[in-house]
Amino acid sequence: MLVYAVDSKTDTGSDLAFVKRVFEETLAPGWTAEGRKTFDGLIEAARLFPMFRYFEAYDELENRLAGVLAADNELSHISLLFIHPEYARRGVGTALLRLVERATAQPGLTVNAEPTAVPFYVKNGFVPTTGVNETRDGITTLRMFKSLKPFCAASQKRKKEGSSAKKLPAC
Repeated sequence: MLVYAVDSKTDTGSDLAFVKRVFEETLAPGWTAEGRKTFDGLIEAARLFPMFRYFEAYDELENRLAGVLAADNELSHISLLFIHPEYARRGVGTALLRLVERATAQPGLTVNAEPTAVPFYVKNGFVPTTGVNETRDGITTLRMFKSLKPFCAASQKRKKEGSSAKKLPAC
């Protein structure tokens, strides 16, 4: 049975070790040496500084992590999402995304998606914000966004009518 842990503000040592292991097994072989070095630097920085909030999927029967999602402290950007290959395509990543969506007060989420993950993010409601992949420090990503708050036509209409000084109801 999978258990989902919500919003741990510190890594107990297992989250980033899990991310590093899954990265080495899945993505690292296809990345450049520069990209692997950049990724290692990100993991090391995350060990030293509280830069993420963690969400976990834990398999109680196997006594191990099945997936980890790390978001920025404001819960506006998905920084890392890694699922153990044995749990791939079983809804673990989607469930972790839903936890962040429910926990955040932000109007939307961003992610710099690794090209192989783009179909997953599209399936989960993200849209590209740029039309092309970008490569920075050896890591290629596509910037994506998902709106979490519904468009509120009534509030927008009142703003246009000059009532923006009043507190508008939340959508």
